[in-house]
Amino acid sequence: METVSMLIHVGNRQLNLKVPAADQENILKAEKLLNDKIAALRKSYAVNDNQDILAMCAFSIAGELISQQASGKKSENTRMEKLESLDALLNGFLAPGVV
Repeated sequence: METVSMLIHVGNRQLNLKVPAADQENILKAEKLLNDKIAALRKSYAVNDNQDILAMCAFSIAGELISQQASGKKSENTRMEKLESLDALLNGFLAPGVV
């Protein structure tokens, strides 16, 4: 697997990363997401400590991820229920002796 070296900036830190070439675009998107979130938190809260801001950022993004996963599971359950209902309807319609 081909890797590339990247220099990214998160908050006030520079990070040298070696990542799979295929992940390079996602790493840049993550860098922007983190820096945007950090800027928003700095603007909303009177917190100057970088570790506190990074921890708040991590909790915020983790909370968003958990919410998305929960809504994804609900959507998947709803789709399964609809498919099962459709399957039962079709089985009833296609059952021998039903015309």
